[in-house]
Amino acid sequence: MSVPLSVALLVTLLTLLTPTTYVLLVSNKGRNDKGKGFRFGFRFRNNNNSNNNNNRDEDEDEGKRGDGRGREPEGEGGGRRRSRSASEGEEGEDEEEKQLKHLFVSGLLVVYLSKDSHLLLVNLGATFISSLFAEVFMISAFVAFANPTQGEGKGRLTTTSRGGRSIPYAVLVLGTFMSILGGVLVSLIEFLPDETSKLVYTFLAAVSILIGVTKTHGLGGWVMHRTRRRNRSGFALSPTLPRKGSGGLSVSEQFDSNWSFWQPGRGGTVFIITQVCGWCFFATSLLGLAWISKFAVNKIKSLRSVTLPTAAVMIAAQLALAGSLTFFKDSGEDSTTFPKNLSASFRLKALGKGKESWLKVAEDSLTIFLFYCPHYIVISAFLIPYLFLPVAYASSIMMGVYLPLHLMGSIGNPQLTGNRESPAFRDWVGRSFARISDRFMGGIRFVCELKPLEERGTGKAGGAGEEKYIFAYHPHALYPLGLVTFHLLPHFARYFSVRPVTLVASVIFRLPFMRDLACLGGLREVTSTSFRRALRERNAVALVPGGQAEICVAPRAHSVTNPEIVLNTRHKGFIKIALESGASIVPVLCFGEIYQLKNGISLPRLQAWTYKQFGFPIPFLPVGRFGMPIPLANEGGRPITFVVGEPLKVPKLKDGAPVREAVEATHKLYYSKVADLYEKHKEAAGYQGKRLVLEHK
Repeated sequence: MSVPLSVALLVTLLTLLTPTTYVLLVSNKGRNDKGKGFRFGFRFRNNNNSNNNNNRDEDEDEGKRGDGRGREPEGEGGGRRRSRSASEGEEGEDEEEKQLKHLFVSGLLVVYLSKDSHLLLVNLGATFISSLFAEVFMISAFVAFANPTQGEGKGRLTTTSRGGRSIPYAVLVLGTFMSILGGVLVSLIEFLPDETSKLVYTFLAAVSILIGVTKTHGLGGWVMHRTRRRNRSGFALSPTLPRKGSGGLSVSEQFDSNWSFWQPGRGGTVFIITQVCGWCFFATSLLGLAWISKFAVNKIKSLRSVTLPTAAVMIAAQLALAGSLTFFKDSGEDSTTFPKNLSASFRLKALGKGKESWLKVAEDSLTIFLFYCPHYIVISAFLIPYLFLPVAYASSIMMGVYLPLHLMGSIGNPQLTGNRESPAFRDWVGRSFARISDRFMGGIRFVCELKPLEERGTGKAGGAGEEKYIFAYHPHALYPLGLVTFHLLPHFARYFSVRPVTLVASVIFRLPFMRDLACLGGLREVTSTSFRRALRERNAVALVPGGQAEICVAPRAHSVTNPEIVLNTRHKGFIKIALESGASIVPVLCFGEIYQLKNGISLPRLQAWTYKQFGFPIPFLPVGRFGMPIPLANEGGRPITFVVGEPLKVPKLKDGAPVREAVEATHKLYYSKVADLYEKHKEAAGYQGKRLVLEHK
């Protein structure tokens, strides 16, 4: 591999450029007394020239006073002149010697490049990148010591203050440049000649992303929100004078305390979410760099499957963190900032309470993600090994880890028997659903038309002789989590002494991880065998009679002109089983859940066809908050309303009795009760103008 002489000269020039820039910065006089910014190079040299001219004039005056002819008399003055000229000569020689050294080094670089170019290019690249790190730290130091923007006069901003507004964005651009540089270095690792170079460039990439992210979040956030803070008059605050009532703290100190590198729970919801995403990307990029270094040591040649995703994640981390700074909401008075005159024990207690509350928020957020986004976990579990590992390794993990675990989870046929059910997990799901509903979705309203158990004189002890119930849940929202949770709420136990088994679509038990969550929660597949078995063992089941066909018509509820709540009445199997077992059918209506999510791709005909062909409507893309399947709050902050109607008592069929006629009559009677229940409670639930439609398709 040979490099043209022009490329060699270019690399040499870049290598020498950084020290030159450093000299320009160091030779700068810095800011003037009024803090009007920097003036590079020229002013400093002009000042030196003026100083030399002044010294020359003074010497001439002294000479005139000495002998009247402009010559300085021999003695002390002449000795000073000779010593000064001698020192100037020595300095000139030193400058010439430095220039010769630089020329000599440049010549050696050019000659060496022409002989062994590829190794030297790698070394020069590493040197140049290291010098960039020094440059970034020096620029950061200048920015950190710059004064906050100031207003002069009565509310007028000077040119300097307007230019100061661009300083935070310059820091963000600088951090973004460092992150992109790290991504470029990672992408080039595969093409380096030896393992040592790969490790060096991996380390440089890690340093680049560390500098970029920390400077963006720490320095960029501090400068941005320090300069954006204003007093009540709307003018920038003075950095030197303390504000009245501030306890002697200067305004600049108040600026510094307004932003900190570690500030959990501050800044607003959007800021916190983007920060979590950014730091997750950052941790993922460091993990990818660790894998790259390991592969480099093991002399694995093909690294593209790891380097390119790592580079993308590095840049994504920087962009997420830089973007989060613009969403930061300065409350001005943080909950974790306390006056100095408070006792230490009080401050510790308050901090502990704040930490505990934010831990609960984090727990609830993770719970929402677990309830509504489990498919993301499934997809990530399959994609991550292929993104960060060679295909052979990722396939080995799939076959050696994932497949055995999935097969082991099928032991005992849990979707039919429920042998993996965990009562503790069921109770946690019920408590968590109630908590996240109160925090994020307007709360829960539970209405039951039955009298409580105490008033009915019915005990809570379960047994084989108990009355049997089939809880029919309507409608089938995109994510009918209410079906799983309404009977786990404490309100439910006041009216019924049974713990129903929830029956769900069989496709859930075909998916890894989602199958495990369903089994732990006691869910079973909605087949006639599991239906009859659960009703026999637990005396109660809960299901959605309309099935997934109602997903295809759910968009009609979101119509602006004519919103309709559509129930599919085609299925009659639950009516037949109720007649065979003598179980009472209890209608359950959920108001509000269908509006929490909507399908991002609404193709009703295609979805209806795919449901008939494959048992699941496709495409299926639930969308809520932030473009994710995270539920939206109901309009007007209304709570989710569960309405449990009176049980429809169904007599048990005798042997030889006509089944078809009984099923049809009971089916018609049941849906008439559902319609009456809807009309009775729709206004209280905020469903005025939303018509109930019963479709038999």
